[in-house]
Amino acid sequence: MTDEEKESQIIELDKSMIEHGDGFIKWEAMELKFSEKYSQKDKKKVLDRIAILKKWAIENNMMQPKLERLKEQGFFQNNKKN
Repeated sequence: MTDEEKESQIIELDKSMIEHGDGFIKWEAMELKFSEKYSQKDKKKVLDRIAILKKWAIENNMMQPKLERLKEQGFFQNNKKN
């Protein structure tokens, strides 16, 4: 597996974590905290991924946690007829 293929897999996994979890904002904070212990080379990789994923998250409305996005979309609205 090439480095590009590995990086692509990491980005796809991160997209899934963002989409089905706490959204980009919380994911980014977690990644930045973890990266404090990384080498400069690895920190740069993380920052590059964050830039790619931030653009994707904005374009796809993935900034907030999934629960909040579902609420915004009216997923939990009461559909009872009175």
